[in-house]
Amino acid sequence: MERLLIGALLSMVLLQAAPASGEAPEMSASIALGYVASGDDTSFLDEGFGKAPYGSDDEGPAFVDGFIELNQSIGSSWDAQLTLSGSNNLSPGLGVTEATLTYRPLPNSGLRYRFKLGAFRPPVSFEHSSEGWTTQYTVLASALNSWIGEEVGGLGGEIKIASDDAANPTGWNWDVFASGFYGNDPAGAMLAWSGWTFWNGQTRYGDRIEFPPVPLFAVAQQSYYAEPYIETDDRPGYYVGGTVDRGQQLRLRALYYDNRADPNSFNGGQWGWHTRFTSLAAQANLPLDVGLIVQWLGGSSVTWEVPGLGAAVDMNYHAAFAELTRAFSSQRLTVRYDAFGVSDVDANPMDPNGETGHAWTASYRWQITRQWAVSVEQLWVQGHRTARALLGLDPNYDDHVALATLRWQL
Repeated sequence: MERLLIGALLSMVLLQAAPASGEAPEMSASIALGYVASGDDTSFLDEGFGKAPYGSDDEGPAFVDGFIELNQSIGSSWDAQLTLSGSNNLSPGLGVTEATLTYRPLPNSGLRYRFKLGAFRPPVSFEHSSEGWTTQYTVLASALNSWIGEEVGGLGGEIKIASDDAANPTGWNWDVFASGFYGNDPAGAMLAWSGWTFWNGQTRYGDRIEFPPVPLFAVAQQSYYAEPYIETDDRPGYYVGGTVDRGQQLRLRALYYDNRADPNSFNGGQWGWHTRFTSLAAQANLPLDVGLIVQWLGGSSVTWEVPGLGAAVDMNYHAAFAELTRAFSSQRLTVRYDAFGVSDVDANPMDPNGETGHAWTASYRWQITRQWAVSVEQLWVQGHRTARALLGLDPNYDDHVALATLRWQL
């Protein structure tokens, strides 16, 4: 329950600030329903190795996603935000994904400052640019940013220093940021035991996602589920990064993340994973009004280092994607290519974590009115994952899912 404390405090701030400011919190919301046609694998959300949130048992009508976001200005310099995300795969159906209190003083000497406290994710994704940390161009996010939504985030503070656009005649702007956080020590567990996946959701504080039943769990005391946002060693993690952009033409960002977890720490059935990664992202407007997003992420994770035997899991991983999108009036076409992999560095034969794969996504979206939109999307994923053989599956996989959605947004 302590992991929901900040969400509860932010709810109180929002309720108390409304009478003081004379304004009710601004609310944005969205819900998407659809029809799913999926492959033969069991979804990673149902203890399987399937690459999508919809597996062989999910074909037919489906709840796709939904969120409620509340924003409240407190005076001229403070903002509070609370985001609740809905899921039919996780329990409870509605949970806290972000809860922040932000101080934004007036620009000073051509610089803008922002101080943020609460529960939030590092600013890795260029895909999740809409309210509620939702994707703008596709229904299912890339493998890279799906992992960020699955198990990267924490409770802490972030400081950002940025150039003031109004005082900068060059058109080039920049920012640098740094954060210290607690409560993300198991990050890496889902990547090791479920692999790279594609999702339109995100884990909420208190969520548990069950793993495929790999043999290692019988001797490692590891629970058969992931619980990403807990603390195992009382050591804070951090991330640092920066952005350069030129209006709507070009944006570049680099970020380094290190949760500093002790690989031999343990709490509530979850081991600490020392997880580090570097993320690079670029977004550009190309000729013919074509938008481009390119991202790359690479890192390492290690857990449970046994003296004389080495680590139970030691892996390097990478993911990258390139996405092209173009709007035609109220309609949009998007194509994305993903490539991803995990290299097994440890010598533990009981738990192979290696994986290589790639995927194509094609998506069509029609914004019928301001509040209503329809989407049709197809995801194809192919790859090789050795651990599938532990459950009697072919290590080579060919997964796919088709989605037709109707979205309402406030």
